[in-house]
Amino acid sequence: MTSALDAVDDLSLVADQLESVTLRRRGGGPAANIAHALRRAVTARELDASGSKLAAQDVVWHLPANELADAPQIGDVIVPADGQRWTILELTRSAA
Repeated sequence: MTSALDAVDDLSLVADQLESVTLRRRGGGPAANIAHALRRAVTARELDASGSKLAAQDVVWHLPANELADAPQIGDVIVPADGQRWTILELTRSAA
């Protein structure tokens, strides 16, 4: 018996180094608490492909759709436990 991996719903089961974050809406709407966010460094390939839009200190966040009532928007802010604020500048929706 095999089971298919559902990347949208199974992230918390297969990924290490997940963290809790708060998503603050740019328009002041209600904040969303996300228990299973994944932060990763920007890769060299992403830096090269960005045309100088990205910097080496930037990060990529993966937020599980099943933990959000509404999709993130450009300008929303991700706040992890360390209090650092990360403004969303670009979005990519991944399909399962």
